[in-house]
Order: sequence, then C-alpha cells, then structure tokens
Amino acid sequence: MREVLDDAMDPRLVAWIETNLSGEITGFERQHRWRPAWYADVTTTAGATQSLYIRTDRPEAETDDAFLREYRVLQVLEAAGIPVPHTYGLCPEPLAIVQERSPGRPDLSTAESDEERASVLNQYMEVLARMHQLDPSEFDGTGLTFPDGPDEIAVGYFDTFVDKYRSAKRRPEPITEFLIRWIHRNAPGHRERVSFLVCDVAQFMFDSGELTVVLDLEMACLGDPLQDLAAFQIRNTTEPLGDFARALRYYEELTREPIEADVFDFHAVVFATITPLAMNSHAFASLPTSSVLQYLEWFVHGCRSPLEIIAEKTKVALPEPPVLMPEPTPYGPLAESLVGAIEGLPADDEFEVYERTATANLAGFVARADEFGPPVARQDQAEVEAFLGARFDTLEAADGALEDFIRAAGPEEDVRLVPLLYRRVQRHCELFRPFLSRPSLANPIWTFERLMAA
Repeated sequence: MREVLDDAMDPRLVAWIETNLSGEITGFERQHRWRPAWYADVTTTAGATQSLYIRTDRPEAETDDAFLREYRVLQVLEAAGIPVPHTYGLCPEPLAIVQERSPGRPDLSTAESDEERASVLNQYMEVLARMHQLDPSEFDGTGLTFPDGPDEIAVGYFDTFVDKYRSAKRRPEPITEFLIRWIHRNAPGHRERVSFLVCDVAQFMFDSGELTVVLDLEMACLGDPLQDLAAFQIRNTTEPLGDFARALRYYEELTREPIEADVFDFHAVVFATITPLAMNSHAFASLPTSSVLQYLEWFVHGCRSPLEIIAEKTKVALPEPPVLMPEPTPYGPLAESLVGAIEGLPADDEFEVYERTATANLAGFVARADEFGPPVARQDQAEVEAFLGARFDTLEAADGALEDFIRAAGPEEDVRLVPLLYRRVQRHCELFRPFLSRPSLANPIWTFERLMAA
C-alpha cells in the first residue's frame, strides 16, 4: 500500500509546488471524492494567480506504472493539440501530478438542456475521433504496449487485467471465470487497426455548452477504436450521457467508418468485465476506507452488465429480479445504530461530510447484509448444487466445483450457465440496491443492434 496524503498541507508537496511554480500557495483544499485529489491556488512572484489540481495515485495501487503512464500520455496529447489539462510537473515525493485546474464541470446529466448535452457530447466525439487518428508511434516511451496482431488487439489489454486478477484472487469466482472464458472464445480475429484509446471514455469537463478538457486517462492503451465506442454504454450508467446512440452515428459520419455490431458487442463485454476483474481484490478486502462500498458497487454491476449482452446475443431468456427474504438477527439493531452514530459525528468541511456520509452508507450496507446475506448465500449454494447434481459442505466448495465445470464447458453450455449466473448476480444487485451511488447503475445493457434501434 502506497503512502497516502492524509494532510492536505503536506510540506513536501507544498515545497515542490512553490519551488517549481515560483510562487506561494494561498489556498489548498481536499476534493470530496473517493480518490485523493486537491485544489490549490498559487500566487506567483510576478503577482499572477494560478489554479491547480493535484492528483495522487489510487491508494490501493500496487505500483506507480499506470500513474506514470498517464502523466506521459497527457504530455503527448497536449503536444498533439488535444484538450487535456496542462501539466506543470510530477512531484516525486509524495507522488503527485500537478496540473492546471480546468474550467467547467463533469457529468453531462447536469447539462442545462438536451441541446447543450447533445452539443457537448458531439464535441467529445470529435476529440475522440482525433485521438483515434493519432499515429500510435507518438506514444513510444509512454509505457503503452503496442499489440502484436489481431489476437492481441482483441484481448491483449484485457489479459493484463486477467493476470492481475488471478495473482490476487482469494476465492472461487464463477461469474468472472465464465466471462473470461467467453471473451477468449469469442474474440474477433480480423481487426488489425491500432489506435490510441482512452478506454475509460466520456470523462471530460464542459462549461456553457463547450467541452473544455478531457480527463482521467489512467486506463489509456493501444488497441481497436471500437473498444472505446463500446465503453460508452457502461459509462452511461454512471454518468448519463443523453442520446449517445446519436453520438455513435456522428462518430461514424466523422470517420466514415461503419461500426461492426458484433465487434462492438464483444468489446462492451470486455470493458464491463474489466471492472470486476480490477475490483475483485478490493471489493471483498479489509481496507481502512469507506471506498470499499464503491468498489463493491462496481464489482457487482460489472458482473451483471456483460451477462446481459451475452444473453441477448445468444437469445437466452434472463430471469426476473428476485425478491430477497430477510433473516433478522438479535444483533441487527446494533449495526443500524452504528449508522446513526456515524451520521452524528461532527464534520467541518465538504470532504469530511463526504467521508461521513460514505462511512454511514458502509455501515448501512453491513446492517442490510447481516439481515439478508445468509439466505442469499444459501440460495447461491443451493442453485449450484442443483445445477451440478452434487452436495457441498460450503458455498466456497460449491463455487470451486462450478469453476471447474465452467473451465471444461463448451459454448453449448452457455444457455444453462448464463441464467444460473445471472440469478446470482441479481440477488447481490438487489442486496446492494439501497446503496447505489446512482439509480442508473442498475439500467440494463443492450447489444449494438438494439441500442441503435431504440
């Protein structure tokens, strides 16, 4: 675990900023979000004021590689005329990117009108098309890996997440194992174009109808541009984009390249699956942060979304969401009392309020899991036993046997496996439902054909 900036006025960071920007920090506050970031105002020796945004790496990151790649990528994109934040430099200790504070706000759901939303999204598609047209060789030296041939273009980047997932895996995970098998079995073998990819698309700022800057490029890679386009539907669940199907048509007009539906759907499954792979080691770990609830949200719905696309493509009917039955315990009220106790704690600024709310939500989820979790686990195990025709002493043993079945199964078993796995993930989605950061996270995910016909 890396060092975390607990004190917003860390003297090493302050000294680096004031030395490298030739000024004095006159304001410094923590951004109220799960990831460590700060705003700062610097008054230079010339009397000018510069507004900064200071970002550190994810607290759970095991290496600095992705963070340093993003820093280098930002420099390449700025040199190419792409609207990204200007970077003033990299503070080595504590590790932080110091960049300009960009004007505007994120999240198109806050747009003043549908017209503004559509206009800004079209501007983003124009920038995205420009980034896809950049010569990949411009990113030599950034740390991005050039895929070798169609197989690596399709799954090379995905497999880096598979490798990390397997190295940190603590227990059987039948859903993610099924998704990995499905992706490798259905990878397109004919796509040869390699482009710079944002990967985690549609993260930008806008102001008064104008896109101001593209943000958060830590997942940037080289690969098939359809990978970026397929990620839009997943982003739409966390930050509603409006009519992004129209934006996809606009991208086709800009590039004069029609979108291949099957390849789009494949990459939608890939992008959605990357989330639970990346979150697996954090969502169920004992971490000293309320962010574990956010990780769990991403894990659960990241398992649900790709199953919906696979089901639609294979014409498999999915079951209706389950109704959970509570199983109260004598100690349940204690967990509920903890929520009120946390909410009553003093909080002096916006970030402390954010932390208090997130911690109270975590306590609330623990209370709900105490009441509904045991019957959910029994149902998970009972369905695996019925599917395999065998009895197991524990859910972990049942899941291990189901993983073995999945590894040996051919595509003909998808018609049975997809409903089984979807019933399970829907139970856990329902368990999580009162604590969703946004209701739109529960929205269904569609194939390209259905998406464009809607």
